[in-house]
Amino acid sequence: MCLFVIIRVIKLGEDNMKVLDWTIEDYHKAILQKMNKDYPWYTQEMLVKKDKISIKAIEDLVEEKKALKTPNKVVNNICNDIKQHIEWSPSAYLKEIDRYDVPFLPQEVVGGWNLERYYFMKFEGDVFFSSVTAGDRVAGAGRTFYIPPRLIKNHTYQEFLEAYFDKIAEPWAFGLSVSELIDDGQLKAFLGFTENKPQQEVTEISLRK
Repeated sequence: MCLFVIIRVIKLGEDNMKVLDWTIEDYHKAILQKMNKDYPWYTQEMLVKKDKISIKAIEDLVEEKKALKTPNKVVNNICNDIKQHIEWSPSAYLKEIDRYDVPFLPQEVVGGWNLERYYFMKFEGDVFFSSVTAGDRVAGAGRTFYIPPRLIKNHTYQEFLEAYFDKIAEPWAFGLSVSELIDDGQLKAFLGFTENKPQQEVTEISLRK
């Protein structure tokens, strides 16, 4: 162990020694294993080039958050940050290939805010996100949601919608629900559903340049 790491171990305390005993390869493996449960398209190349997870980044996180006593806590924090980055800017990771705007009645209002736009995005590898924009006359906000493949794969369109509004979109539905979208054949086709065949498995994708 080099002098630099020994000094950092002493500085961070004996309880943190296991954190720094892990190599960058150990962290990369654990991060990818955790990410790939819901993000099967997320790759080692994205981890290194897009999210720049290096031993320096890990040491900085440990230094900043003194309560991180184990490698698993470090991994959990890194994965949460990566997931947030992906929702903020999915196009930084993947190439968008299509989008579908959901039709809705303009009088839908929740908490004084009007639903302004609601759309689904399709990225390479059959990866899907949804996005909502809402506001009133003086303020507004938007939110993008990642849709894990497990919510689509081997499910019917109705089962997907029920899971989507239950686990992802709520409370950002702004008046939309299963009943509003169940008969939207264009959205159903956009997501890859047919009458008897759920959407296919995620295919291999390349890193977005």
